[in-house]
Amino acid sequence: ADCVALDSIDFTAWKDATAAPACKGNTFAGLDDPALVTLRVDATCHEVFEGDSRWGDFNIVYDGKPDGIQGVLSVDSDAPVTVYTVDGRLVGTFAAGEDWASHLRPGLYIVRGKKVAVTE
Repeated sequence: ADCVALDSIDFTAWKDATAAPACKGNTFAGLDDPALVTLRVDATCHEVFEGDSRWGDFNIVYDGKPDGIQGVLSVDSDAPVTVYTVDGRLVGTFAAGEDWASHLRPGLYIVRGKKVAVTE
């Protein structure tokens, strides 16, 4: 496989919120930086893709309503905090216990499946 021109992958039809799809080690041969490829997934499965050793390197954008996330798997106080814009763009992942809000501009974000307003 030669993926030098790959710019997006659509996995919105994938509905298994317990495991990301498997792929062979050479599936993305020739792809220098997976973060430059948009991986579109269903909102119910985004955490599975983000936590996967292969898919987690892509620029993950999830399809879903802008008023929240469906299907949050769990909330673990020791787990990293992943922050999204309300339209599904990944803002960043922060260590557990880190003051992630201090890194953001005022606005609405999705954090652990809930809308959160950052005011300062």
